[in-house]
Amino acid sequence: MNSIKPKFINVLFSSRLIEVLEFILEEPKTKKEIEKTLKISTSHLAQVLSKMVDMGLVDKRGDIVKILPKGEFILGVNRVAKGYDEFLSRFGNFMNTYILDDIPEWLISRFYELAEIEIAERREDVFSPHPEFFEHLSNSKRIYGYVTVFFKECINFFLRLAEEGREMEIIVNKGVLDKIVENFTEGFGKGIERKNVRFYVSKKDFQVFFYCYRCFLFDILLFKKCFFLTTRKIFFANLGWVIVPNSKSFIKAIKKYAPDKLEEVIK
Repeated sequence: MNSIKPKFINVLFSSRLIEVLEFILEEPKTKKEIEKTLKISTSHLAQVLSKMVDMGLVDKRGDIVKILPKGEFILGVNRVAKGYDEFLSRFGNFMNTYILDDIPEWLISRFYELAEIEIAERREDVFSPHPEFFEHLSNSKRIYGYVTVFFKECINFFLRLAEEGREMEIIVNKGVLDKIVENFTEGFGKGIERKNVRFYVSKKDFQVFFYCYRCFLFDILLFKKCFFLTTRKIFFANLGWVIVPNSKSFIKAIKKYAPDKLEEVIK
C-alpha cells in the first residue's frame, strides 16, 4: 500500500510561505507591502499566493491579502515544530541517555514558550533568588540543596534557619565556600557546629550537574533560568539551589552516584 504524503507538510518547511503568513497575521496587507517588506518579486509572490489560496490559507481580494483561520493554525503548528527543533538542537544529545518523558509537562511547555532555556554561566550578578525562594524555605522543616552561586543576602537567613533547628544538608563549591568564610567567618563557624547542620564542599568546581536520588522539587523555579531533567531514579540540575524537603537520602545518593565529587567539610 502506498504511503500517504501529508498535504500541508511542505508548508511547514517553506520559509517563504510561513514568512508571508506571519507578515499578514496581525492585519491584511497589500501585495505591494508584502513585496517591499519581504523583498519578494511580483512573479514569485503571485505563485506563492496562488498556492496559499488553493490551500485555503489566505483570502486574496484584489490587491488585499488576508490570513484565514487555517493559515493561523498552520502558523501555530510551525511554532510548535520550531520549538521541538530548538529543543532537539540544544538538548537532543540527552535523549539517548536520559528518560526525557520524565520531564514534567509544565516544564516542557516552558521550553517551547520561552525559547530561552540554556546552560548559563554561574554569575551572581546575573542570577537572583526567585521571589518565593525565602518563603518556601521558611516553611521547610528539612532543607537539602546544592549551590554554585554565592548570594550574600542568603547567608544570615540560612544561619537563622539553622539556629531554629531546621535539618540542613548543604553542598557548595569551593568558590562559594571561600566567600562564605571571608564574609561570615564567625556566623559560619557557629552554624556548622550545630548537630542539625551537615555541610559539604565539592572537590571539583563543576558547573552542570548534581545528583539526587528519588527527590521531588517544589513547584517553583528558584532562578530566572534553569534547565533540569529527570530520570526515574536521578534528578539533575545545572545550577542554583534546589530544595528537597522530604529526601533523607540526599547526601547518600551523591556519595553513591558521584563519590569523586564531594568531600565532607564538617563531620
